[in-house]
Amino acid sequence: MQMNENNKLKKMQMYLLNAEENALPKDAYLQVDFACNAKCIMCDIWKNPFIGDTVLLYSIIDKLSNLNFEYITLWGGEPLLHPKIDDLIVYAKNKGLKVQMITNGSLLDEHIDVICEHVNNLVVSIDSGNASIHDDIRNKPRHFFISC
Repeated sequence: MQMNENNKLKKMQMYLLNAEENALPKDAYLQVDFACNAKCIMCDIWKNPFIGDTVLLYSIIDKLSNLNFEYITLWGGEPLLHPKIDDLIVYAKNKGLKVQMITNGSLLDEHIDVICEHVNNLVVSIDSGNASIHDDIRNKPRHFFISC
């Protein structure tokens, strides 16, 4: 089942509404996009690329900060594909949030300065310690060596 743009936006807005109406934890996961540059055999998110609305993402970060959340985990798809990811990371950090990110690692070089300065915890998904198996799962040649 493919999600259309309105359903994806509604899903993101639902997260914010849920946070307003319920007892709050101290950490939140914010899916910044549904795009991915890998084509993993266990996932089809790359078939429905969608980049989260930057204004809405800033609004959610504001709300989380105002509600005294401690951590925000940025993820996707591949969050480093979001064209404003560096700005979102810095913005969240400046709002007093500890920033975590889940990534496939393939685009780290392009964002390394911002990540090193502003990301508190970085999770790089590795499917196997064997490069060939990892690359087969990701359907992306040399991905293991790029990610590690």
